[in-house]
Amino acid sequence: MSPLVFHHVGLLTGLPELARGRLRLLGYDCGDPLYDPEQDVELCMCLGPPGAPRMELVTPKPTNQALSRLLRRKDDYGYHVCYSTPSMAEGLEALNGGGLDRIIEVMPPKPAVLFNGALVAFFSVPGLGLVELLEQAR
Repeated sequence: MSPLVFHHVGLLTGLPELARGRLRLLGYDCGDPLYDPEQDVELCMCLGPPGAPRMELVTPKPTNQALSRLLRRKDDYGYHVCYSTPSMAEGLEALNGGGLDRIIEVMPPKPAVLFNGALVAFFSVPGLGLVELLEQAR
């Protein structure tokens, strides 16, 4: 059994109010936006109707050049998937597919404001794209 449990889709957006409004039309309830200084982004978690995935709205601040560049190049889009895991080590082992993949750490583990200080890290994973691991407290 995999230690990874799907958690949410991250939507990169430069228009968070519009995104929240559109998600509300689809039956989502969006929380209040929070600023995460570790990632230099505004975040907002939206919970959907039964069976719908959670959606995390990610809006980079102008000083976050990497995400601002992605937003300019691609506009609003789902750019990462997040899996919760008991530990970063277990999550990485599960993603690594028996050591066959070359996983690249994009952002090392940092405490996340949106998840009450739980650690998150981002990895580029062949076949999956950008994956966020969210370490859940046991």
